[in-house]
Amino acid sequence: VYHFNYTLKNFNYTLKQCLYHYHQSKASSTFFQDVDMSISGAGYWYGEGNGHSCGYCGNDDTSISSYIYTSFISTSMYNSLIDRGWRRSGSCMYKPSMEKTCCPQYTIRCDALKFRTSRCQKKVIRSCASFLKSSKPGDIPQGKEEVGGGSKSSYDRNRRKVRRLEQQPLKPITTALQLSQSSKKRDFRRLRKLKKIAAARGVEWNTLTVADFQYKDNEKSLAIRLEEIKSSPRFRTKLVPVSSQKGSEFQKTLLASHEVFKKYQTAIHKDEEDECTMEKFKRFLCNPPFTEEDDDLGAYHCQYYIDEKLVAVGVIDILPTCLSSVYLYYDPQYSALTIGTLAALFEVDMTRELYGRHPSIKWYYMGFYLHRCPKMRYKAAFRPSLLLCPRSYTWWPIENCQDMLDKAKYAEFGEGIADEPTVSEVELGTVKVLYQRRLCIYSVYKGLVSEDKYGDFLQTYVTIFGWENVKDFCIIA
Repeated sequence: VYHFNYTLKNFNYTLKQCLYHYHQSKASSTFFQDVDMSISGAGYWYGEGNGHSCGYCGNDDTSISSYIYTSFISTSMYNSLIDRGWRRSGSCMYKPSMEKTCCPQYTIRCDALKFRTSRCQKKVIRSCASFLKSSKPGDIPQGKEEVGGGSKSSYDRNRRKVRRLEQQPLKPITTALQLSQSSKKRDFRRLRKLKKIAAARGVEWNTLTVADFQYKDNEKSLAIRLEEIKSSPRFRTKLVPVSSQKGSEFQKTLLASHEVFKKYQTAIHKDEEDECTMEKFKRFLCNPPFTEEDDDLGAYHCQYYIDEKLVAVGVIDILPTCLSSVYLYYDPQYSALTIGTLAALFEVDMTRELYGRHPSIKWYYMGFYLHRCPKMRYKAAFRPSLLLCPRSYTWWPIENCQDMLDKAKYAEFGEGIADEPTVSEVELGTVKVLYQRRLCIYSVYKGLVSEDKYGDFLQTYVTIFGWENVKDFCIIA
């Protein structure tokens, strides 16, 4: 995806305008009177490409995906596609072939409204706040980044503890009196807190329940913790819409952003400098295919500054039901701050802020999850999280999936999963195709060409793209 060669850039820009205005005007003819010819996206269908090098296991030709290079797409359609396992890199969308690829990648999302910070995540916040408070401007944080948000031993230990509790469920403690009979230090601290609450209310402590101890508003809990960082005059964030317009805030910070990207790619991913040119950077992270629908929706770069120096950039998409993380790059000198986890926490908090303006936005998508990749472990620590079943396209709690992924790299999380209904030949004939600058349906396209290059894999396209999405998408022949 990163090295994809797009040779039709200027034509695509013109096409994007033509098709978008066509969609807006909802033009039609008597020939298509029984077919809705409005579209929400258009692109070149490349199908399942040959295997290429894998960035996770290092093999040369074992990573297999399907590709569509989009000329344009609505945020609502892309939102629907990521719920079928698709992701984007610039304007190129790809979906791993889960049963064939060497390292299956499962879409993971977190319920931002129910999110609770873990001990390791609290430590990351405290560490950054401490650095900002105790160091001097220009200082570089010392120490080693906690890869994955915690060690493998602690991760496995917690998994074993959960299994043990599932096998021998404990009697839940619900009253203050039960707390007083417990010998655990944690319960002793909770009892002491309950006694303070009882004294403030003027009631007997043994009449209270554990529910009186619960956090009043967990949404404020994360915001208050992050305020330790936000309140520092040395730290600030800036949310910049991706824009090609000269003089825009995005263009003003483009050079600085590219420098951070180049440092990150060469140090962390061991890329050569000629692989990190401005042109490739723009194609990879600055070329979103979205049509403008709402002031808040679209592609953004969330920039993180320390001492007025750009140290990290989180590339995100704000979609109708979620905030989707696309990529993160940072100055390797600041890796001790565990910026991957820190940026994800800021993005969870941003999702909650968006929920206040758009009640449909409640999910935080963290991209793909690879169970056996240590650098992906931090994603599993964002609870409650769900994984997408690669066959039924339903969501399952990550706790229910981890044992299956321990046994096999590819797994389907439901039982008795049925395949989606096959689309009939008549319905396939209504697939929209742009041929010689004319929008038509597939049954017409077949009569216009001497060689039908789509017939062999049209059913595959419908299967992995989803029929509801296919009906609103146009293939560019």
